[in-house]
Amino acid sequence: MPAKQRLARTRWTATVGGIFGGGGLGTLLLVPLGTGRALLVIAAVVLLLAVVGMVAPPRETEPVPGRP
Repeated sequence: MPAKQRLARTRWTATVGGIFGGGGLGTLLLVPLGTGRALLVIAAVVLLLAVVGMVAPPRETEPVPGRP
């Protein structure tokens, strides 16, 4: 299997796994907390990740041959 096809399949698998995992985690949050509290927890996590993404220094990446 060529490298591009393998990368595409890996991304697709990660996307499907993320959707399935998110649904499972959402269900686990909704059952004990209820809708309002679960959405507040999710919003707090998203806000925390956004702040960490803004504060954390960007990673140094190696240049990829053939890319500008």
